[in-house]
Amino acid sequence: MTAQDAAAIPRILTPAMIARHWRHWYLIGLAHVLLGIAAFGLGAALAPETALVLLAAMLAGDALLQLLHGRLLPRQGGSGWRLSAALVSFSAALLLLGAAADGPLGPPLVIQLMLLLAGISKGFLAMMLEPLRGWYWLFVIAMITTSLGLGLLVLPSAPPLLLSSLVGVALLLDGAWTLQTARMARRRSPALLPM
Repeated sequence: MTAQDAAAIPRILTPAMIARHWRHWYLIGLAHVLLGIAAFGLGAALAPETALVLLAAMLAGDALLQLLHGRLLPRQGGSGWRLSAALVSFSAALLLLGAAADGPLGPPLVIQLMLLLAGISKGFLAMMLEPLRGWYWLFVIAMITTSLGLGLLVLPSAPPLLLSSLVGVALLLDGAWTLQTARMARRRSPALLPM
């Protein structure tokens, strides 16, 4: 690939870019839905310390999926958003493990920061996709995720059941949007993104 060809590749996500990699989007969406469902059962069925460690493991798994997805996409194809999402999830996993071992940050603060950062990054992705149909659904998901993080401000000692449920909601919303995007990309719809 010449420098001129590389310069011609758009540096943002486009319908053609998503359509070319719809299988990756589908797998990420499916994994997020499954992780979201699993997150709902963590706090209810397990001791708080065990639930936090498993929640950290789930976030580390999400980070790995995001990292793999970001590496599979061409560098110019918006992979930076997935890499930043991986960094947020992995940092939250490490901080949660530290919180489970009586670290300086408590679990509610870690989840609050993770939800706030995830919501803000999804908002930026929505703005990047703004000309395409469906960008506003991602923006709504970004606002919900950010609101969940802000809601933890009033609950400084939230129980693990609530924390895992909030993470589950965020993962389910992201997974549903990603699956819908992959489904539309697979059909190679002219509009591509879901309404």
